Amino acid sequence: DQGRLFWAACALLSCCSFSLPKLGRTIQLVLLPAGSTLPSPPNPPQNLSPADVLLRLRALGFSGIALLESLGPVVSFGRYSYLSAAPVQTQATLPERPPVAPQDESAAVFPAWLGGLKYEAAREFGLCTHAVQASGSSGSNVAWWGYYPSGLVWDRWAGTLELVGSLHLDWNAVFEAEPAPIEPLEVGVFGKDDLDYSSGVLQVQELIRAGEVYQVNLSRGISAPALGDPLAAYLRLRLVNPSPFMAYLEMNTLEMNGLSADPRPEVVVSCSPERLVLWEGQTISARPIAGTRRRGDQEAQDLAFEHELRTNAKE
Repeated sequence: DQGRLFWAACALLSCCSFSLPKLGRTIQLVLLPAGSTLPSPPNPPQNLSPADVLLRLRALGFSGIALLESLGPVVSFGRYSYLSAAPVQTQATLPERPPVAPQDESAAVFPAWLGGLKYEAAREFGLCTHAVQASGSSGSNVAWWGYYPSGLVWDRWAGTLELVGSLHLDWNAVFEAEPAPIEPLEVGVFGKDDLDYSSGVLQVQELIRAGEVYQVNLSRGISAPALGDPLAAYLRLRLVNPSPFMAYLEMNTLEMNGLSADPRPEVVVSCSPERLVLWEGQTISARPIAGTRRRGDQEAQDLAFEHELRTNAKE
């Protein structure tokens, strides 16, 4: 259901991240006091896209923007998109799932914790990783989670946009705001890889022979100086490479008054055709693309798929 899909899509901090100075702009936060509600729940304009709302949230100066977006073909695993901002709580430890009222279907999505684990979180499980690159106040942490009482849900199959959860900001003000102009992101020269790739391949091959693993995504980290707004990078990526598992996440920390205490938050920009992990109850699964083929209806078809996979130059 939506809630399980929503929760599983959070653990994806495995992509491009930025730490940039906050742009000079007028901040106009429109938060609601704890426990307060609007006179009536606002009805979101159905013609607003996630990009439209992103630009309105940016215009009002909201921090902690979190978007999990599905684009491309409308398929079962790319049906919903979720968006919120101004988390009322942040933490670096894995949170418990928010309670869900059985009679309230919308509560299966919001309130929600949005965030995820970085690759370096593997050290918490006794695995060897490189040191976390510290940038912003959350940079030394291996995880970031923000609690969002309310948010927007796009259902691409039904063609609907719904506001759900316990209202924590004035969504009417967001819908009525003028979109913000975005400063282009200028990226400098990329540095060298952070690992000896050829040596890493040999180590992975030895691990496969030893039976320790059957498949490894040997990732390489690169970095470059950048100036501008990371949101510009996300808006560009969603146009040139629409994917079912996209994300834009500002990992702000909070002061006691609930406002952002981080002028240079880490920002994650993700554009992936693969699901890293789906957590449903007691079951965890992945949805890789490279190096896989579907099962055949008969053994002969299985063998044909296996032969094609083994002889495919790309795979």
